[in-house]
Amino acid sequence: MSRLTPFISSQQGVEIAHVLRIRLYDFAMALMRAGRNSDALACLLVSKPSLKEDHDFWIFACRYNIAQATRDPGDISAAIDAGEQIVSGKVKVPGKYVGGVRQFLSKLKGEG
Repeated sequence: MSRLTPFISSQQGVEIAHVLRIRLYDFAMALMRAGRNSDALACLLVSKPSLKEDHDFWIFACRYNIAQATRDPGDISAAIDAGEQIVSGKVKVPGKYVGGVRQFLSKLKGEG
C-alpha cells in the first residue's frame, strides 16, 4: 500500500475508464471496512465522478474518520467543508445520509 496509494493519488484529475472507477470505488469500500480511511479517500477521489449516488457521502465519511483519528485542525476543516457541501445541497447524496452528515458535522464543529 505504501507504493499503491501515492500512485492512485497521482491519478486524480486523469480521465480513467469507467470500469476502473467502479473497481476503485469497490476497493475504497473494502479499505474503509479495514480502517484504512486515508487509502480509501485516495481511491474515492480518483474514482470520481461515479455513478454511485453515495460517492460524495463516502468521501465525507473518510474525511470524518480521518479527522476523528488525527484531531488535526486541517483534517477537521476538510471534513467540515465536505459535510457542509452535502448539507447545503451543493453536493447531492441520497436523502437518507443527510441527517447523519448533520450529526457528524455538529460533532466536528464542537471539536474544531
